Amino acid sequence: MITSTLATLRRMLRIRFGISLPVVAACSVGAVKNEVDVGNDSLDDGNSGTRCECLVPGEHAAVGLDSPCDGDIVAVQVFLGTAFGGDPKVTEQGIHIYDGSSFPDHGDVHLQNAGGVDATIPGPSLVDGQLNEIRFLDSTADTVPLSVPVSAGQTFVASLEILNDVTNNPFASTVVWDMDGCQTGRNGNFVISGGWQDSCLFGVTRDWMIRAVVD
Repeated sequence: MITSTLATLRRMLRIRFGISLPVVAACSVGAVKNEVDVGNDSLDDGNSGTRCECLVPGEHAAVGLDSPCDGDIVAVQVFLGTAFGGDPKVTEQGIHIYDGSSFPDHGDVHLQNAGGVDATIPGPSLVDGQLNEIRFLDSTADTVPLSVPVSAGQTFVASLEILNDVTNNPFASTVVWDMDGCQTGRNGNFVISGGWQDSCLFGVTRDWMIRAVVD
């Protein structure tokens, strides 16, 4: 009960105030479930990250993540930011969960949500200046929960597909990266001119602030 309560508190603080607390437990104990945030970035406060004015419609920012235990992916978290703040809510093309066994070249093989539905969230509505947590496949009605089974150690990909052209536009909301280098094999981009690329080898110098929640 204490572990579950701390996990819930940690997620609430991170979403509402940009505060990160250490993970207390990586997996569930017995019949008690525990939600664990999984990410590559090192940001405690998303506002200290850097915006990437580098993506055009149809391109993706993606992360390769390893599940800490057997469970289900129940949410994807994306931090957006603008140079000056206050941008109205924006709608992007989609959020995808892919097989990550050959990341970043995963061949666009989606992992399956409960019921065999592709784990794609079309048209997520995201808010500037906060860690947006998306938990439903139908992100406007919130009736079909995201629930993608994963095994301990399994690599999966969470990606944000861009709808809005943000290149050289400081007023536009765009995905954020951290401040301390890019982990090769953990960050990817889909680019119109060249397909899937390892972000670090493609010129991205940081880790994308895209995370998943495994229950």
